[in-house]
Amino acid sequence: MDTENVKRTTALLFSAVAAGYVLVATYPYGAGMTSDSIHYLTAARHLMQRGTLTTYTGEPLVSYAPLLSAVYALLGLTGIDLQLAARLVSAFSFAAVVWITWHWLHEFQIGIKAVWIGATLVLLARPLLWYAPYALSELPFIALTMGALWQSWRYAIGGRWTNLIASSICAGLSVLMRWIGVTTIGTISIFILLAGSFPWKKRLAATAGHLLVTLIPSVLWISRNHLLTGTLFGTREPADYPLREMVFDTLWSLHRWVIPFTFENSVPMFAVFVALGISLVGAAIRLQWKGYDAVLRKGLFLLFLSTGLYAIALMNMAREAKFEALSERLWSPIAVPLPLCLVLLWTLLQPSGSLARLARGALMAAFVGWYVSGFVFGMEMLSKCFQDGPGVFNTSTWRGSETIRWLRGHPLQGKVYSNFPEPLYYFSGIVSEHTPHQGPMRVASETHPRNLQQFLQKLRNDWKEGRRVYLIWFNNTSRSHYLCPLSELEQLLELRTVRRFPDGKILQFRQMRVTQQGFVCIMSRSLEARWAASIAKSLSLLNNNCIRSEQVRSLIRDPRYHGILYHTCVPMKKLGLWLRRWSATEYLW
Repeated sequence: MDTENVKRTTALLFSAVAAGYVLVATYPYGAGMTSDSIHYLTAARHLMQRGTLTTYTGEPLVSYAPLLSAVYALLGLTGIDLQLAARLVSAFSFAAVVWITWHWLHEFQIGIKAVWIGATLVLLARPLLWYAPYALSELPFIALTMGALWQSWRYAIGGRWTNLIASSICAGLSVLMRWIGVTTIGTISIFILLAGSFPWKKRLAATAGHLLVTLIPSVLWISRNHLLTGTLFGTREPADYPLREMVFDTLWSLHRWVIPFTFENSVPMFAVFVALGISLVGAAIRLQWKGYDAVLRKGLFLLFLSTGLYAIALMNMAREAKFEALSERLWSPIAVPLPLCLVLLWTLLQPSGSLARLARGALMAAFVGWYVSGFVFGMEMLSKCFQDGPGVFNTSTWRGSETIRWLRGHPLQGKVYSNFPEPLYYFSGIVSEHTPHQGPMRVASETHPRNLQQFLQKLRNDWKEGRRVYLIWFNNTSRSHYLCPLSELEQLLELRTVRRFPDGKILQFRQMRVTQQGFVCIMSRSLEARWAASIAKSLSLLNNNCIRSEQVRSLIRDPRYHGILYHTCVPMKKLGLWLRRWSATEYLW
C-alpha cells in the first residue's frame, strides 16, 4: 500500500473512532438535551411543519443562529427522526474535525509522529468528548471553523481561488451556526492581508471577496430578525461579570483539559505552569524564529490569531451581555486550534540546545496530561451515558418524571407557567412560560424572561381574561440560584395544589395575596427606581422613622438589600391607598 493510501486510511480510521464515540454514547437514550437543544429541535420541527423558524413559545428564533435547526429540518424531510438527525450531525461533525486535523498536519510536513500526536490530542480533547453527544451547535461550529481556517491557509500559500471560496463558505456558515463565528471571518481577513504570498492588490481583492461572501447571509438573517422583533440578536440584560471572575472561570475551565483530577490549589498551580511554559517556549522559539519554514510560521500565526480573537470576543461578550460563566462549553472552540499550536511549537523546537530541550519537555508534559485527562473523562462520559443518559434533560430523572407522565395523560386547559418550561415541552408537549427571575435574566429572549413585577402583571391580565392559570413546579434545584423560589411566590399568590408528586407539583392560581409582607417583597424587588423618592417621602409622612429618599433609591437598586424595607412597619391600608394614587402597584388590584 502506498503512502497516500496509508494516510487516507489512517485519517478515516481516526474519524471513524470519533463518530463511533458519539453514536455509541447516544445509542441507549439519544442525544443529550439542554435548553438550547430543545430550542434547536423545536425550531427544526416548526420549519418542517409550518415553514417558519419559531421556538416552542411561538416566538421567532432570534437569539439562536438558524443553521443547526435548518440542517435538522433538512434531514427530517428525508424521513429521519429529529433525534437521530441530532446524533448524526454530532457524529459527522466530530469526525470532520478529526479528519481536517489529520490532513492539515500532514500538509505541514512535520513528520508522522507529530501528526499522530496532534490528531490524538484532538480526539481526546475533553470539551469535545463532553459536548459531542449533545444536540448542540458546538461541534458543527468547530468543524466549520477548522474547515475555514484550513482552506484559508491553503489559499495563502498556494493562491488558488477554489481554496478561498471554500474558506469563505465555511466561515459564512459558521456565523449562521454560532454568532461568534464573526471572529473566524475577521481572522481569515487579517491573515490573508498579512500573510498572503502574493501582491497587495490581490490580497485586498481576496479580502473584499471573502467579506462579501461571508457577510451577506448573516446580514440577511439579522435583517429578518430586526423586521420580526426589532432586535438583531434578541435581548439580554447587561452583564455584571467582573474581570477577576472571568479570569478565574477561564483558568478553572482550561486547567481541567490537562490536569485529570482537580485538587486544592490546582488552578493556581496551572496558572503558574502556563506562565512558565509560555515564557520558556517563547524564549526558545524567538532564538530561531526567522530560520523556521515559512509554511509552518504562517500556520502557527493563523492558529494563534484565531485563538486570540475568539478569546477576546468571548470575554467582551461576557462583559456586555448576561449569560452563564465562562465554562468549558464556551471555550470548546479553542480546543482544536490550541493543541495544534502546541504541536507545531513542539515541532519547531529542535533539541539543539538545553533551552529547547527543556521547552519540548514542558510541551510533552502538557500532552501527557491532556491525554490522561481526556481518556479518563471519555470513560466517565460513556459510563454516564449508558447509566443515566447524556445531557441536562435527557437523564433518567426527567425521562421518568411522574409529574410529566401524569400531565401527558391529563392535559391542562389554561395558561401554564413553570420553572422548567423546556423539558416540560420536550417530554409532554405542554407550552409554558418561565416563572420570574430574582436577578438578572440569563436566558434567551425566546423564553419570555420576566422579573417578578412583570410576572404578576401577566397573571393579572390572565385573570382578567378569565383564564385558568397553572403553575407546574419541579423540585429540581439546578435553577434555584436565579429563579424566584416557590416559597416567595406563595407569599404573593394564593395557590391550590392540584396534584403532588415526588419530583414536583401542579398548582392552580386563585388570587393575589395583598399582605404587608407580600407588598414589601414586591416593592423591594420589582419597583422601578423612579418611584423611590416619592415613595420615601410619603412613607416618611406615615412613619417618622423611615429611611431617607436617597437610601431607598440605592436599596431598591441593590439586590443585596432586598427586604430591608420590612423595617418601615407602615400600615398596609394607608400605604395601599397612597400607592393606588400613584399607580405604582396597580397590578395588585
